[in-house]
Amino acid sequence: MRRLSVTFAALIPGALLLASVAGARADTADRFLKAQEDAAPAVPELPEPVAAAVPSIGAEFDALKADPAMADLTVDWEALKAYYAAHQNNAIWTHANGFSIQGQAWIAQIPLAVTAGLPLPQQVLLRVAGMTPPTDAASQTHDEALMSAMFVASAVEATGPLGDPKRRGAAVLDAVVQAKDPGSVMSLQWPGYYRFWKLYAQLPAYQNYYKAGGWPSVPKVDKLEPGKSDAIVPALRARLQYTGELGPTTRTDNEYDPDLTAAVELFQRTHGLNDDGVVGGRTLEEMNVAAGTRLQMILLNLERMRQQAEKFEPRHLIVNIPSQEAKVIDNGKVAFWSKAIVGKVDRKTPTLDSI
Repeated sequence: MRRLSVTFAALIPGALLLASVAGARADTADRFLKAQEDAAPAVPELPEPVAAAVPSIGAEFDALKADPAMADLTVDWEALKAYYAAHQNNAIWTHANGFSIQGQAWIAQIPLAVTAGLPLPQQVLLRVAGMTPPTDAASQTHDEALMSAMFVASAVEATGPLGDPKRRGAAVLDAVVQAKDPGSVMSLQWPGYYRFWKLYAQLPAYQNYYKAGGWPSVPKVDKLEPGKSDAIVPALRARLQYTGELGPTTRTDNEYDPDLTAAVELFQRTHGLNDDGVVGGRTLEEMNVAAGTRLQMILLNLERMRQQAEKFEPRHLIVNIPSQEAKVIDNGKVAFWSKAIVGKVDRKTPTLDSI
C-alpha cells in the first residue's frame, strides 16, 4: 500500500508539470496570434457595385420598334421603357466596354435554346449573330435594348403560363437582376432541352381545346383490330379528327380502315403507347382523358423539364416508364432505342433523375 502511494505521488507532480507546460505553450500561441492580428493591416471594405446607366435606352427601344427586322417579335415596348425608367435606366446585360455577368449568361444560353427549339424570328437571330461587345455608350445602349427586347419577348415566365405570374412581360427582368446565379436563371427562362420546346409548341393547341370544351369521347370496346367493323368507329374518327391525327374524311361507315388505323398508331406513339393500331383499354383511356386534365399534365411536364433542363447534356439517357422504352438521345436525335420493362405492379418504379 505504501509503495502504491509513492507511485501516485511520483505521477501526480509529473502530470501537473505537463499540464503547466501545455498551458504555457497555449498561452504563448494565443499571444503570438493576437500579436499577428494586431500587426495585420485592416482590409478595406469594397464599395457596392454601381450599375451602369443607359440614359437614352427609351429612344433605342423606339428605334427597334420601327425596325422591320423586329416586326415579327412580340414586345410590349412601352412596358420595357417603363421598366428601365423605374430602375434609373440602369443596364442589366452590358457595361460601357463589354457584357455584364448577366449578359454573358444571355450570350451563352441563347444558342443552346435556339438549337433546342426556342422560336425566334430569323431576322432577329441575324441581328444577334451580328452583335459585338459594346465599346462605347451608343453600342452599349443598342445591345442592352436588343437583349432585353428578345428576352422579354421569349422568356418562359414572361410569356406564360408557366412560372411566377408576377414575372410576366418586362417584370421577368427582375429575375435576372436579383439572381445569384444568372446562368441558372437563363436556363429556366430559355431551356436548352429539345423535349421542352417540342411539347411547348403544342401548348397553345391544348389551351384552345380546353377553352372550346374539349374533344368528343369514344365509347368503350374490348378490342378493335384493324380491318374490323364496330359501332364506335364514327366516334373514333371524330375524336382523332378533332386533335389532328386524322385528316378530313367523308367516311361515316363502321369499318376500321387503314387511314383511321394510321391515325390511331400516331396517337399511340405520341402518348407513349404501343403503336400496334389495336384500340383497347389503354388507348381508349388516353383518348378519353379530359382536355383540362391533359392540359394540366402538359403544364406539369413542361415545368419539370424546365427545372431539369440544365442537367441534360447533349447526350443522355431517358427511360420512359409508361411507354416501357429507353432512349439514348444525342444532340436531339435518337441514337439508340430499346424496350425497357421496369418495376412491378406491387413495386412501382420511382420517378427520379441522376447525373
